[in-house]
Formats: sequence, structure tokens, C-alpha cells
Amino acid sequence: MRKREKAKEKILSITGMDRGNESLSAGMIKVLRLGLLILSLAFLCSFFIIISKERRDHELKEAETYLYSVESSVHSAMDNYVEISQLILMNDDVRTFLSAEKVDKGLINDTKYSVLNILAVCNNIDSVHIFRNDLDYMKTSKSEYRVDFDRMKQPEWQNLIANKKGGPVVRINGFDALFSFDGKTLMTICRVINDYNTQQQTGILLMSIDDSLLNMILHAQKNEHMCILTDRGQFLAGDEELMKYYDKSFRSETEHSKTVWKGLSRGTMVGRKVDELPIIILSYSSSSLKAISWESIFGLMLMALAFGGAVLLAGSYISKRITRPLADLTAEINRNKFAGGLEKLSVKLPENEIGELGENYNDMIDHLKELIESLLEKEKTIQRAEVWALHEQIKPHFLYNSLETISAMAIDDGAEDVHFALETLGRFFRNFLSKGDREIPLEREVHIIQDYLKLLKLRYGDIINDEYEIDEEAKNCVIPKLILQPLVENGIYHGIRMKGEPGSVKIKAFFEGENLHISVRDSGVGMPQEEIEKILNQKRTAKNEDDLNQFGFGLWGTIERVKYFCDKEDVVRIESVIGDHTEIEFIIPKEKTVRNPSGTREA
Repeated sequence: MRKREKAKEKILSITGMDRGNESLSAGMIKVLRLGLLILSLAFLCSFFIIISKERRDHELKEAETYLYSVESSVHSAMDNYVEISQLILMNDDVRTFLSAEKVDKGLINDTKYSVLNILAVCNNIDSVHIFRNDLDYMKTSKSEYRVDFDRMKQPEWQNLIANKKGGPVVRINGFDALFSFDGKTLMTICRVINDYNTQQQTGILLMSIDDSLLNMILHAQKNEHMCILTDRGQFLAGDEELMKYYDKSFRSETEHSKTVWKGLSRGTMVGRKVDELPIIILSYSSSSLKAISWESIFGLMLMALAFGGAVLLAGSYISKRITRPLADLTAEINRNKFAGGLEKLSVKLPENEIGELGENYNDMIDHLKELIESLLEKEKTIQRAEVWALHEQIKPHFLYNSLETISAMAIDDGAEDVHFALETLGRFFRNFLSKGDREIPLEREVHIIQDYLKLLKLRYGDIINDEYEIDEEAKNCVIPKLILQPLVENGIYHGIRMKGEPGSVKIKAFFEGENLHISVRDSGVGMPQEEIEKILNQKRTAKNEDDLNQFGFGLWGTIERVKYFCDKEDVVRIESVIGDHTEIEFIIPKEKTVRNPSGTREA
């Protein structure tokens, strides 16, 4: 009965049924929760991305609308002022002033009154300066101005206006030639005045537009978050706080936008340079959730409801068809395990993979019962074999006693050589049999080799020289029995004898790092590399046993025993030089060569 329980425990340990593992149902619930969390995060991220995009698109569209509206108003206003400048150019008093050989105060006043009459229809012109070719000029202005005549005399300044051939050029502060004493930065319409008849230049018109025009245009938009500045980054009108968000990217005539924070409000800034004008318009828009369309909100809510419904439906299905049956199945298996029996499941399972798993479990129980019976039968067979082995131990004693009797008779008759041979042979068989042990100390293995070589020398004479270099630490190491004798025998019969001259066999054992190195070196004919590869790499099958010669197969079998002993593949090194020597080295982990206090080898 006790043996039956041991066999059952062995089966359970092999199948892993005696180990406590995490419930599959619990693991599945964790996975579902994690999946639900990931999907929820993904939904929230998608919701946030969609909302952010909707807000961004609304902000961008709103800012662009204001920008285009201001740009259109500025162009329209500038077109009106260009027409006014044209009226001034066509005025007779102006032309008289420009063509007169001598200018007096009366002529200047007449010209000034004519210009003021033209300007009466417009309130946003701050000044008009009319320069003759000799730079003598007439002005009408709301503010005091300083004229930079040195600048006006520069070819660059002259060419800027002349290249338009009478057309208008709009620049800031008259292209750096006209400055207001109050520090205002103004747009100036610059035009060349030509004679009607000769089309020769008679003067230059500089008409500065008051900044009230730009403020009026921005006020009409009913948007406080707009700003107009020069293409050099100088403030002109609007919300001056927006200037801190300005950078060179807005100087392009292509629209540029970026997200900015204005205080605690995040919004979108859009800006660009106005075509053919030296100004840049910035428009800032910050929308709220109210700006998002109801269609988008409804779509997101519908998606959330569908998502929640799908999760609930999936959870209900998984609970009914997977999680709960798995829990019942696990509970039934645990009940059988703690009851200590191998009983079939009685729980009702759904007709799916879980039900099939339950059926397979029942089939496995039947198979385990058969396996236990088989193991019990094998246990009985092993016991019978052990009894047989006890009887067989008597036979070696008969051999030892017989050899000792013959040895004593040889001494009595004076046959010392016969006594030596019989004593060596007896000692060889005692070590060879080693009381049935499969593993013996290295020192005893060396004694077997020494006795074996003594017997060979009795037959062949001193044609074989044996050398030993065994570290003291290595002598007590446990190794598989008879792994060196086949190597020595092969080295003599297939190496030294085939060479036809005396030779030597050298056995070394030493520790290097955490490994024991045991090598056998003979001074024989050597082995070709192809045969070494064949021995090291060929698998043992019924077919290829005939492919290896007697030498290769014996060596291969010894290598396989060492591999099994070490529980690893990389245990042997074979090095050979044709016509000189062959050296075979076993590399055994140190922990495999130690016996524990019970006398068995440590795993």
C-alpha cells in the first residue's frame, strides 16, 4: 500500500498536479480587467484627441476668418487712399508748385489749401508731404515731423519709389525718411510725380496714414485678440500683449499658425504678412467646448455607449461560458487533489473547449491509474532483479578465491612470475567489478589502468611506457567506472601497435576553474579529423552503429556515458596529429564528482 502511494506521488509530481498555481479564472479576470483598463484609456485618449482636434480646427477657422476680414478691410482702405493720392497728384496747384522756378509763401499756401480740400473727405490721413526735385517741400500734417534728407538722397531710397513708375509704394515711415515727433509708427504711401507732357519726374509724394485707421478696422471686428505690426516686428495697433508670441515665421506671406497659452487660456495664433503691404496681422482664438459641434459630441457619446455595452456583453459571456466553468473545474480538481484520490470529474461543464478539457482530464485519470499499476509492476520486477543480483555477487568471490589458491600454489612451486600475474589479475577484477558500483573514485580507476597495463606488459614486454600526473585533489573525485580503460586500450591497439614501435600512454587529471580535466594521450598513429568529427557528432542508431569501426564505436559509447554522467553535451575534446599522437580529454563539472554524506553522488 505504501508503494502504491509513492507511485501515485511520483505520477503527480511528473504531471505538476501537486503544485499550487494561480487560478486560470483569476488570471483571466486580471487580463480582462487590464484589457478593459487599456481600452478605457484608449477611448479616453481618442475622445481627448477628437475634442482637441475639433477645438483646434474651430480656433484655426475662427482666427483665419478674422485675419482675412482685417486683411480685406486694410486692402480696401489702402485702395481708397491710393485714389486720394492720385487726386493730389492731378491737382493743378500741386503741379504748379512742382514746376515753378521760384517758390514763395503764397504758392505754398495755395497748394496746401488745395490738398486740404482733397483731404476733407478722409479723416485718417495724418500728413501729406510733397517734395520738389530740389527737396524743397510743402506739407500739411496733424503732427510734427522730421525729414531725413540724407536718407532721401540715397539711390536706394530713390530707386524704391522710381521703379514703380508713378505707382504707389507703401512703406513704414516713408522708408525711414519721415518720422513723427510723437514716436508713432505710420504707414506711408510713396509715389513719384511726373510731368504730364514730358513724363519727367517733378517731385515725390509721401502720404502717411494715421494709426487710428488700423485701430478702427480692428474694433470693427469685435475681437480684442488681434494685433497689427510692421514686417520688422514694430507694434502698430490692437492687443499689444500678442507681440510676445511673434516670431520670424509670421513674416511669410503664407499663413502660419501655432498653439500658444495666453494667461491660463490655451488657443491658436494665426498670422501672416499682408500682400504688398509692410504689415503683419496676428489673430488669436481660444474656443471652449461650446465650439464643438453637437454632431461630434453625439457621435462620441454613441461610441461610449456602444463601447460600454460591448464590454458588458463580453464580460457576461466570458463569466457564463468561461470564467464560471473554469472556477467549477478548478474547484473539482482541487477537491480530488486534497482528497488524495484519482477520481473522475462529476461537475457539469459547457459543451465547448472547457467541457472537452474536463473529458480529457477524466481520460488522463484513467491513464494515470494504468500508469500507476504499470509502475507497481515494474517495482516488483526491480525487487526480483535485486534479489537476483545478491545471488550473483557470490560468483565473483569464487573467482577471487580460485585466483588466490592458484597464486599460493605458484609460490609453493617457485613460480614468482605466475604469482605476480595472478595477483595482478585478481586485483584488476576486484577493482573492475567494484562491488557493483557504477561510479568509483578516480584513484581506483587509475589502479585499474595500472593493473591492466601490467598484464599487457607481461604479454608484450616493456614496449609501453605509462605516465601519470594526478593532482591530489582529484584522486577522490567520483567518476563513471571504466571510462579510462577503453581509451587506454584503444590507444594501444589502434594507435601504438599500428605504429610498430614502442610508445607511451600518459594520463593526467587536474582542476581548472570549476571543472575536472582528465586526459589520456598516446603516442600512436593518430586519427584523421573526419573520424574525430564522426565520433563526436554521429547519433547512435541501429544503422550507424555499423558505420563506426570498433575503435570509433567504443570511444563513442564511453563519451555517451560521460555525457549522461555530466548531464550535458560539451564534455569531450579530441586532439590528434597524424603520425604523432592522439589526446582525448574529458571535462567534468566539479559538483558532479562529489559524493554527499549518504554515499550517493550530488546532483
